[in-house]
Amino acid sequence: MQNRPVVVRPSRWASGLMVLLSLGVLLTGIAFPFVVRHQGTGDLLLAILFISLPGVMGGSLAFLQGWLRFRTFLAFDQDGLSMVIPTIRGGGCFFPLRKCRLRWGDLNRITAIECLYSVGILFPVRQYTLHTAYARYTLAPAFCPRLEKVVRTIAERGRGPD
Repeated sequence: MQNRPVVVRPSRWASGLMVLLSLGVLLTGIAFPFVVRHQGTGDLLLAILFISLPGVMGGSLAFLQGWLRFRTFLAFDQDGLSMVIPTIRGGGCFFPLRKCRLRWGDLNRITAIECLYSVGILFPVRQYTLHTAYARYTLAPAFCPRLEKVVRTIAERGRGPD
């Protein structure tokens, strides 16, 4: 077996770009009402309601997703699996980040489920859940590149020698 762990993580460049772009959207949403000339209070309220507020919310969510991607990783070696993954609930990835170390013998089973994600349109995403005696850990493709291959490797190593 190998001594160095195999580490799988989302692209650092893509995560950093997502954080930078989301900060731009967030700051634009905050600055917009102060930069644009308004004809009256009604225009200011409309600008805040329909431009600034969605920009601030969208920028904040995108920033959090980029930060989560930046911090997420899976590392597996001959002894087990170390993970820092976001908590996944209801089709979305949220805080807190879950840190854990699983020995290969701790893994009971792996299940897959198709979830519908919505970003303007609905699209199916296959998520995998690692079941142990004491917890469940859900892996999503947004935070684990080559998820099918990673899950296959975890399943093979989790079975142990026959």
